[in-house]
Amino acid sequence: MIAILTSALVETLAKFIIHKTLVNLEEINIEGAPSWYMKEYSDNICTFSYAKGDLASVEIAKDEVKIKMTKRIDKLVEITVYENMSKITNEKERALVSSWKKDPNIDIFRDKNMTFSKIVYDEDLKTTFARGCIPNEEVLKYQKNRLEDIKKTLLKHKSSSAIDELEKEVSLNNNTNTYKDPFDELKKSTSLNHLKEDSR
Repeated sequence: MIAILTSALVETLAKFIIHKTLVNLEEINIEGAPSWYMKEYSDNICTFSYAKGDLASVEIAKDEVKIKMTKRIDKLVEITVYENMSKITNEKERALVSSWKKDPNIDIFRDKNMTFSKIVYDEDLKTTFARGCIPNEEVLKYQKNRLEDIKKTLLKHKSSSAIDELEKEVSLNNNTNTYKDPFDELKKSTSLNHLKEDSR
């Protein structure tokens, strides 16, 4: 059932978000980079980037952080779907995951919810370092709402299809069937009896 699959996807996504965040909290040191670079908050999904050059590199680094965030969220959804492949048993469920994997509004969600917690331009290195983060709960809530909307659309479509089929069937019956006299069978029976009597 679609409802069961939807719940399973949300549960799996929640686990992956927490797991990925915890993995990225491990100690990572990059020579020349600030101490906060490549370090996430425990309750956020963060992406990082750097760009060499003058002060114009600030916008380049920020744009790269945005691109990486979109890719990271898409990857989380992709892995979640992969982990639940065995639960997909029919066409409606396949349609659900297919629609969920393609998010035309992901960039809008990202721009609305992501904050640049750190942007540093290093004069000596002529390099900008940037970190952008979105709270875990916002990502989960957004993806959960998307799944619910897709589920409702599919169920509504299923209901509409069933009504359409019923209407077609009724219409077909109305077009092919003519009025039947309820006494037709009795008349036929009486006529046959008369014929039998006349042939005697």
